[in-house]
Amino acid sequence: MAVTSPVDIVLEKWKRCGIRLFPPEEEATVIATLSKVGRLISCDVVNLYCATGGMEDGEMDSLWSLWSFDRVLSMNSDYERSYILFADYSIDAYFYCFKYESIETSSVHVDYFNGKEPQRVANSVNEFFSLYLTAPERLEMMT
Repeated sequence: MAVTSPVDIVLEKWKRCGIRLFPPEEEATVIATLSKVGRLISCDVVNLYCATGGMEDGEMDSLWSLWSFDRVLSMNSDYERSYILFADYSIDAYFYCFKYESIETSSVHVDYFNGKEPQRVANSVNEFFSLYLTAPERLEMMT
């Protein structure tokens, strides 16, 4: 029996809810596109975007939106931290970002743009999506 990742479970949930997602991308395309941000990219981030190209503009789940490649590139063009912004909550109230930890893993943080360093909410992309399903309040998401 195949083990289903938290990312796969969330993507299936979104599809059932009618959230419009961009199609998955090939690994080479994901790496080439995210490399334009100019930061290191871990395998778990690449795997996420190999599973989906993000949400279409205007789509969200409980006020949270996973950005498309175009939005990732545009939002990171002036972002001066070493993180990669990839999502927002409540139409840009605050942002979620990846922090490269190793070739395999990026942690996930919340940037409130309050002059402080972004706050870690998950140690990996899979942990983030697991918490997204089971304890969104730990991700600073109010449901």
